[in-house]
Amino acid sequence: MWLDLGSRNEELVKLLGFSSPGGGPYCRALPNAASPSIRIGAANAGAESAQGTTWEVGQVFGICLNGVQSSNPLTLTIQPPSGEAMRFTLPGARPVLRWIVGPGEPRGLYRVTSAEASASFEVIKPTDTKTSIAMFNRTPSTYQVSEGQGASFVAAGYKPGPLTMYVCRADAPMLGVEVCFTLRNIIVGANRSGRWNFSTKGLDAGTYVLHDGIDPEFIKAEEDPRLFVVTGP
Repeated sequence: MWLDLGSRNEELVKLLGFSSPGGGPYCRALPNAASPSIRIGAANAGAESAQGTTWEVGQVFGICLNGVQSSNPLTLTIQPPSGEAMRFTLPGARPVLRWIVGPGEPRGLYRVTSAEASASFEVIKPTDTKTSIAMFNRTPSTYQVSEGQGASFVAAGYKPGPLTMYVCRADAPMLGVEVCFTLRNIIVGANRSGRWNFSTKGLDAGTYVLHDGIDPEFIKAEEDPRLFVVTGP
């Protein structure tokens, strides 16, 4: 797969719609909560508890440590149903981790722990036929990459065979740089999902969005999992 910088789809970026932050797929940490707890879910999932949440390949969500605020970084540990535990360092003032379920990862219960609280979530066999695209992001904020480095994304729910994607300037309306480049040679396998990498070589510093040219859904500023930021080399 490669990014074709010679293909400048200037019409697609004009069709992209942007909305203000809010109602995104990530929870928000509540440092003033009465007692420490870990919430797993989305910003608009008020009825969702820390226990019993289930997720499929390509879906994204937030892991938030509530009731804790520190001037020092905090550590969050995630133990998959098999394999080694993964440890993440979160900012003490805003202890949030963005998470995505990647293809081929073990199904079952994932245990989430910190020094203050614990929770769990479950990865299940895909049942949702809705298409989804997201950068492979497991950090506290929007996916960032230095110009020239590789960027990784996950797509799920698409029919097996060739798939066309576009990398568009998400800050185009403000800067007047309206362009979408084509990602070529993406092949979706029989499982209807996959994880791919592409080089950001040649992209100017700025904010971009990964798009399939089909989904008319508004891009949520700062919270859309399709967004990524290219920084200087």
